[in-house]
Amino acid sequence: MKKGIFQILIANIFNLIIGIVLSFMVPKFLSVDSYAMYKMYALYVTYAGFFHFGYADGMYLKYGGKRIDKINRDDLAKNYKNFFYIISIVAILFLIVGLITNDYIIICFSVGQFTTNLLSYLRSLYQATGEFSLYSKALNIEKIGAFIFTFLFLFVFRSDNYLVYIIIQVVVGAIASSFLLFNLNKRLCFISKGGFSFSECVNNISSGIVLMLGNFSSGLFTGLDRWFVKFLMSNSSFAMYSFASSLLNLLNAFISPITISLYNYFCKKLDFSKIVHMKELILAWSLLLIAGAYPVKWVILNFLEKYENSTRIIFILFAAQIFISIIQGVYVNLYKANHMQKYYFVQMISVLIMGIITNGMFYLMNSTLETFAYATLFTYFIWFLICELKNREICFKISNYVMILFLVIVYFGTGFLLNPIVGLLIYIATYVICISILMPSVVDFVLNLLRNAYLKLNN
Repeated sequence: MKKGIFQILIANIFNLIIGIVLSFMVPKFLSVDSYAMYKMYALYVTYAGFFHFGYADGMYLKYGGKRIDKINRDDLAKNYKNFFYIISIVAILFLIVGLITNDYIIICFSVGQFTTNLLSYLRSLYQATGEFSLYSKALNIEKIGAFIFTFLFLFVFRSDNYLVYIIIQVVVGAIASSFLLFNLNKRLCFISKGGFSFSECVNNISSGIVLMLGNFSSGLFTGLDRWFVKFLMSNSSFAMYSFASSLLNLLNAFISPITISLYNYFCKKLDFSKIVHMKELILAWSLLLIAGAYPVKWVILNFLEKYENSTRIIFILFAAQIFISIIQGVYVNLYKANHMQKYYFVQMISVLIMGIITNGMFYLMNSTLETFAYATLFTYFIWFLICELKNREICFKISNYVMILFLVIVYFGTGFLLNPIVGLLIYIATYVICISILMPSVVDFVLNLLRNAYLKLNN
């Protein structure tokens, strides 16, 4: 598992560099209105996973924990071709709707959902079977392609047409999907085998639809604050909030290697003491990563003045990552590994309803952009508590909760009131002291890791 985490982490560090450039470059050189439309498509495509009706999730559960070389080629061929037919039919239907309504966003979505779902299917297959090397290469191809094309159209052709940048996302998704599919077929020679299987469709959808609905509800919940902003605030407000939300991807580059690798691990074995240790490591890591809000604030204040009002939103949403990393990395992976899809779905519906109520109530009390960010943070915190109470055998110690509370207070105080450089220094110093006193096992783990790495380099 460590090797898998390392492979994805290296890919994500590379992607992070590109992601940082794109995250700041696109909003700086696009007009606010074009950027708002560009992010509107990005919000739509997050719901593409609904349109395979749980088939990909059934595959994820079916092959989880298995070695890819041990999967029957005829079985995999049927599985893949069924999925291909499903998303092709959906693409054609959306294309017809888009052409009839003359809606370019829907036309782009018809193809975008196809490439997004195909890429997601192949990534999930590699993730479920522990094939992290090719998974990482696909990430690199997608990001490099997005960077090259975006750079060309921003600086060479100087285009402010949001459709161009939407099409770029579709094209790079198709390229990355083709790469994964080519390598998978080169290894297993499965494309020429098998055919459509109605029974396989029924089995995969029936086993995966509840998980898909849970994931879909999670996607609805993740974009809930942006939908409230879209319908209740101005177009420029939506652009401002979407910009802040998009910067969460900078943190995901360091969190996702852990969350991706843990599912495969949980499918093979469960050890409560190790899970608790992993939770503490993830907590320590996420508390460190949110410090990224300080340099982000400095960049915005100095180079992106038109998005200055987003800085407080960024700090609030980054804080939510503390709870997101624990929920997605540990609890959701455990639910999937233990085939608790129904419980996960019910939990997600409850959280979604709570999120709708919370966003509505917070908006009525104070109708500002920050309101929706606070509502998101509050809802994730409640979701985190629900998971902790449900799984008492792996819940945190009191000292962990105290540390979270104290560091969040310091984080907001220094982030809102101080110069970002001064705030960063104070937060990091406080973080080191808290971790050393309240989580010594994490410090020991990190020191041993560094010691072993040093010994390997010198042997």
